[in-house]
Amino acid sequence: MQADLEWNQYIKPIPLKKEPGIAACDSVIAGYGGIDPESPRTSLTLEWTKLIVLHTALCRRFFRSMTTTEICAADPRGRSSASP
Repeated sequence: MQADLEWNQYIKPIPLKKEPGIAACDSVIAGYGGIDPESPRTSLTLEWTKLIVLHTALCRRFFRSMTTTEICAADPRGRSSASP
């Protein structure tokens, strides 16, 4: 980002769940992160997508090294990522 972020009634941090494990649910994620794994550049506009958050126990079957600070999600259209 080109300028520091200023918190207001519309822009503020969200609380994260403290208990271990996450139940399956639909979600929307947003951010200015990387959009091309081959490039270090990040998006200049806010990007968003819909994901399905998977239950932690299910993800641990596939990603045994998954920690309590990670969320496992899947693309509802069936596409996947190399990481949880």
